[in-house]
Amino acid sequence: MIQLENISKTFHTTVAVDRLSLEIPTGQLCVLIGSSGCGKTTTLKMINRLIEPSSGTILIDGVDSSTLIAHDLRRTMGYAIQSVGLLPHLTVAQNIAVVPTLLQWEKPKIEARVTEMLELVGLAHLAKSLPKSLSGGQAQRIGVARALAADPPILLMDEPFGAVDPLTRERLQREFLALQQRLQKTVVLVTHDMNEAVLLADRIVLLKNGRIEQDGTPKDFLEQPISEYVEDFMRMTRR
Repeated sequence: MIQLENISKTFHTTVAVDRLSLEIPTGQLCVLIGSSGCGKTTTLKMINRLIEPSSGTILIDGVDSSTLIAHDLRRTMGYAIQSVGLLPHLTVAQNIAVVPTLLQWEKPKIEARVTEMLELVGLAHLAKSLPKSLSGGQAQRIGVARALAADPPILLMDEPFGAVDPLTRERLQREFLALQQRLQKTVVLVTHDMNEAVLLADRIVLLKNGRIEQDGTPKDFLEQPISEYVEDFMRMTRR
């Protein structure tokens, strides 16, 4: 479980996140959505302390994350981003093995986990390939496999499918949804695309100016938008 309690983040004089409180139960896929500058990515990065909160408390399974060593905390969470960030000098298999290696897993365990992840995303035939030989969709799938390699209970995703063409994006979304239904990770996913949110989310949190404008299920958003802002956002961002 992830609990954000009255979290704020100020950059100089700009308030990016304003006293935000949110509880994400174990196994839930929660989508943070909103227009540019609404605070969604800042909120995501405060969970794994890539950005430190200015105030408030973040609890991970009841433990105050500020009491933990930041890089140890990050190794307990998967992290997938739009730009993927695969290391160009490492093979696909070696990229997937990065976090298990940092965690000092035994070599046979790492090799078995890499094989499992490659089979999970359907790319076992590319184990020895370098990232430069991958298509955009393949790179995104390897990015997700790398994020899941150490079997983290929490997966953070920042526009993970945003860098590919629409057809590939939809295929990846559906592949990830099927994957999540099997793995039941606690997922926090940032997007600006309401179509993606409605397809993937158990719960959608729409942010405006660093605060929660509406929090509910996809059905809630489709049938009961609570403000004119939500109605306008739905109309502008849904096909």
